[in-house]
Amino acid sequence: MGTTLKKVAEAAGVSHTTVSLVVNNVGGSRVSPKTRKRALNVIRRLDYNPNLTAKRLASGNQFHRKATVTSRIIKGYKRALADDEINIDNDIIVYADYDYQMAYVKTRTILQDHPSVTAFFLAGFEMAPACLKAIKDSGLNVPKDISIVCYIDSEIMPLLDPPITAIKWPYYEMGKKAATLLLENRKDKEIILFESELIIRGSTDTRS
Repeated sequence: MGTTLKKVAEAAGVSHTTVSLVVNNVGGSRVSPKTRKRALNVIRRLDYNPNLTAKRLASGNQFHRKATVTSRIIKGYKRALADDEINIDNDIIVYADYDYQMAYVKTRTILQDHPSVTAFFLAGFEMAPACLKAIKDSGLNVPKDISIVCYIDSEIMPLLDPPITAIKWPYYEMGKKAATLLLENRKDKEIILFESELIIRGSTDTRS
């Protein structure tokens, strides 16, 4: 059985509510820096991930969709490595549930346990600021020491320091095609491919 919020609270000597506030990085909460640090240390030590069922209850189908997308991204990542005959290290594939605080903790843990890592590939833009801060707080430089690439681009990516390299998706074309299919009331299944674009920014070192 995996680590639960209750186990984290007991190990840290705090309430369930306090752990929840720390995990979700709730602004304005009265959690002292000392208590927050103690809770985060326990979260990292026990490798705690928020319960998927609770997440689904809290956010409906949204989290389920994100989990599905994440699974597909990881599947594609592994396929790409296999195609290039690169060994897959499952220890550096982690889930942060698109949560800022969790992404920060996971990034710090990977950097500590796997110092040979040279890049992070993020499934969602929500985790990019946390990943970037964790790398900087570890005394490393982006992109000199570590590169960052995000699977989904957003208006946040160019504003970070350095700006984050990300994949831009043709959302307008995708929405237009979806609307057309709905209006046509098509019953047959069809695979439709859309072309994405890699927007190279300062988080990746392009020097040969």
